[in-house]
Formats: sequence, C-alpha cells, structure tokens
Amino acid sequence: MIFQSRLFSFVLGGLLVLALIPLSLPFMTWSSPCLPCTRVSQALNSRMQPTLERLPLGSDLEDWSKRPRRAPSFTELYKQLYLSDYEADSNVLTSFPNPYNLEPHMDYPHSSLWQKGSEIMARVVQELGLEKIKFIVEAGSMHGGSAIRMAMELDERGLHDVPILCIDPWTGDLNMWLNRVVWEHLGVRDGRATTYDQFVVNVRQAIADSAISSHHIIAFPVTSIIGARWLQATGFAPSLIYLDSAHEIDETYYELCLYYHILEPGGMLMGDDYGWTAVQMDVNRFVKDKGLKLNFFGVFTNWWVRKP
Repeated sequence: MIFQSRLFSFVLGGLLVLALIPLSLPFMTWSSPCLPCTRVSQALNSRMQPTLERLPLGSDLEDWSKRPRRAPSFTELYKQLYLSDYEADSNVLTSFPNPYNLEPHMDYPHSSLWQKGSEIMARVVQELGLEKIKFIVEAGSMHGGSAIRMAMELDERGLHDVPILCIDPWTGDLNMWLNRVVWEHLGVRDGRATTYDQFVVNVRQAIADSAISSHHIIAFPVTSIIGARWLQATGFAPSLIYLDSAHEIDETYYELCLYYHILEPGGMLMGDDYGWTAVQMDVNRFVKDKGLKLNFFGVFTNWWVRKP
C-alpha cells in the first residue's frame, strides 16, 4: 500500500514536470541573444491575414456595402464626419477653444514630408498626374506638418479643394511613452497628450496665413484601423494614401492591407520610416504577398507602391 502510494506520487510528479516543460520553453529560449529577431522571423510565415471585408454592425442604419466607391468633395467629407455643413467662419478649426493656449509651431523633427515635401509631391504628381489626385488620406498626422506640406504643394498646382483626411488618435506611439523619445512633443497635460491641440492650432494658423486653402485638411481623431473601416463603409476611395503611424510589427502590415484595399485602382500608397525594423519587415512582407514593386523617393527612407 505504501509502495502504491509512493508510485502514484512519483507518477503524478513526473506528469506535472512534463506539463510544465512546454510552459518553461519560451522563457528558456528567450535567453538566446538572437531570439527576438529569430522568433519574429519565424513568426512571419505563420501570421494571419487580416479580414479585408467589413462585417456589418447590428446598429447599421443602412447597407453600407451598397455605397458607390468615389472620391468625396471637401464639404461632403466634412458633413459625413461632423454632421454639419462647413462654414468658413464657424467650423471645427475656428471654434477650437485651445484650452492650453498653445502657440503654432513646426518644431517636430521627424516629419519627412514637411522637410522634403516638394520632392516627394513632385514624384507623386509625376506618377499619378494632377487629374488623378482627388482625395488624400493620411494615417498618422502628429502636429500636421505633412498634411500642411501636401496642401501647400496642391495649392501651388491649382488644386485648392482636394480633401486631405488626417486619421490619428493623437496619443503618440509606443516609443514616445516607453522610451520618452521626443517625449516633449507629446505636450502631456493633465495626463494626456496635447498633440491634437497642436495639430489644430498649426492648421488653423496655416489657413489664417493663407499658406494653404481652407478646403483641404479635415481631422478624424480615431485609430488607423477605425479610419480604414470607416472609409470602406462610406465608399470614400482615396487615390493617394500616406501611412506614418505607430510602426509596430503586424500593426503596420494590417494597415497596409486595409488601406491598400480601399485605395483607388492606379492609386499610390506611400509611407515613411522604412529604416525601422518593424516597418521594413511588414512592408517587405506586404509587397511580396501582393506581388508589387517597392519604390523609394530618394529622400530619407520614404517608400511607395502603385496599385494596378
């Protein structure tokens, strides 16, 4: 009886050890100095593809899938978002209260489009042609430098009414909150970033200075995924998309898939920071999956692809 009891305890203990081994393996393997990159590389082949089709919501008031795909006008886009008509002297920008009394500035150091927008937009026009640029979407706007520069380049070419939808939750990215990189540009007040406030103040000043037309920039303070799904539902199809958001592994790939899906045929999808490991891995995976040619603007690490 004693022997049977000991045997049972021995077998039970052995089974427990065997059960714990798989749980301990990840931690044991993590000690390898090359594991982060190795593990990510191995995971690339097993990552799931995002679902491109939007699933209807129980609260949908219409069958959004029946909406025709087209480029919206500035006033149409404004009304669809804010449920009010655009008025030059009374709109989201002019009525913003600026609770922290921020001053307009273009001091954010990592906006490649703000710095090299003339070269980038010249190539965009060369590839697309002016007549093709009817609606632009930007995912990741920060202080508005890139959107303002695109608007300036459009105005120089006589395109004063092309809407630029700026999609951003204006919360900053992981690098800012984790490593405090360019932390000061978040302008954290009362526990939140004031990047949206700075965006509005900068755009409002650019319009007041007649640097850009008032019929370009519209802010959409949501995540890039919500923004993409909203565009998919409304049928508003951009011919130019600029991705410059959080740059996390898989998230960038997810954005690429969703935004490429809503891009007009013949349109251009472009982005920044190809030098970031996560961005490079996701962009490379995306162009391989889609059979696309990856192109570069020749400034910084900005890249672009065309949709057939």
